[in-house]
Amino acid sequence: MTEKADISVIIPVYNGEKYLGECLESITKQTAFDRLEVITVDDGSTDKTPEICGAYSEKYKNIRVIRTKNSGVSAARNRGIAEASGEFIAFVDSDDRLYPEMYERLITAARKTNADIAVCGYLYQYPDRDVTIDFPFMKDCFL
Repeated sequence: MTEKADISVIIPVYNGEKYLGECLESITKQTAFDRLEVITVDDGSTDKTPEICGAYSEKYKNIRVIRTKNSGVSAARNRGIAEASGEFIAFVDSDDRLYPEMYERLITAARKTNADIAVCGYLYQYPDRDVTIDFPFMKDCFL
């Protein structure tokens, strides 16, 4: 990216071919996608993860791939942080999918309140039910 991104989205991934495409698709559907820097850190995958990351990197100028030897998720996240240039940093697991307005809403909330951090709830999807996890805050609560 030539200008500073609003958010650097770091995706540490190891052998994530089963869900990675869905994860990256949900990120490309973000209303703020053009203001994101997406960094996939392939932690030495032995499946089709490198090909999936590479295909998205070729298609979208703001997605890039870093390949490392397998050192674990913490090392992969730290490598992503070292490469990040965004105003904010976000972490996404390779099996996550995001609602389209998630980053737009988090950026707006953080800037509106001059916050250092913005958080949101999330949804666990199980085969037989969905479970929504909300933090112990009221909706749209600013602290």
